[in-house]
Amino acid sequence: MKARSPLLWLIPGSVLLTLGAAVWTLGTARSERDRAIIGDGHNVASYGFNLVNLTVPRNLLVASGLPRDGVEALDGPRMVSAAQLDGLKAGRHGKLLVPDDRVVGLEIDGDARAYPLRFLQWHEIVNDTVGSEPVAVTYSPLCDSVVVASREIGGATARFGHSGLLYESNLVMYDRTGAVPGLWSQLMARAISGREAGAELKLLPFSLTTWSAWRHLHPATRVMAPQPQLAREYKRDPYSSYFGSDILRFPVSPKPPSHRLHLKDRVVVATAGGHTEAFALPDLARDARAESGTVEREIGDVPVRITFDNVLGTASVASLDPQHPVQSVRTSFWFAWYASGPGSR
Repeated sequence: MKARSPLLWLIPGSVLLTLGAAVWTLGTARSERDRAIIGDGHNVASYGFNLVNLTVPRNLLVASGLPRDGVEALDGPRMVSAAQLDGLKAGRHGKLLVPDDRVVGLEIDGDARAYPLRFLQWHEIVNDTVGSEPVAVTYSPLCDSVVVASREIGGATARFGHSGLLYESNLVMYDRTGAVPGLWSQLMARAISGREAGAELKLLPFSLTTWSAWRHLHPATRVMAPQPQLAREYKRDPYSSYFGSDILRFPVSPKPPSHRLHLKDRVVVATAGGHTEAFALPDLARDARAESGTVEREIGDVPVRITFDNVLGTASVASLDPQHPVQSVRTSFWFAWYASGPGSR
């Protein structure tokens, strides 16, 4: 079957283009403003990436409508305490973060940090160091997918940026330290082209929870500070209408069967004891007979406790066996995991 032109997918993708225009207009007011724009918004070849050894169907790798780095990734963003953030909320910026806002909670070597999705949807990638671990905290709004991974790859430390491309409607990253970089799928956590094609990122566990819950469990947590030039934009949610429907803006194949879950029902995917399981939040809610709560399940032979909120779209997984901790977590819409994550139940 003849592949659809990426341009046809850009026409209904106004939500992404609106977001991108705002980010591009505001984000380019920086020292890199005069950097050459790479990528014309529709022709994948114009982005200048190494597509040798491409491991995914070429017709599903499409341009997002934005150039390379049209969404600006952050490197080592300023972190503030919860009290300092409260001070920002009381100032001229208004309420940047409210108790029910979702955050990516991460703790390594006693260093607890929170990355609000309200901020991440405007950056999608944060290159940071938590404890002693160089990490990439990534969020793809079109898939509502969160992946946290180590940036250590083959003895080198990667610094990821936004390629301007999508695969299965999902964020495609690139390593900005390479001269002719290949591409990395966020949700697959794998290089899909170039010299490193097939290489996998080391995934790290995290909690996708609310700001109030994370702050309660980690009173000393620090939180990613807002970028001053985007303070007003952080209050907007350009994806609200997209989240409220099952319409997809870019090509996805295969799509999951429609008889059980909606395309944008949320799943949490966890690995423990070498086994990976995907759990649908609507199923957890049905079993718990409540839209939020805690249920116990097994990943392979490892008992785990899943804390979830099906309405807010939060989920965290903790092992009940100290000998077998949770090795990694991913969260996403069902359609994205079905297309990108075969092999888990």
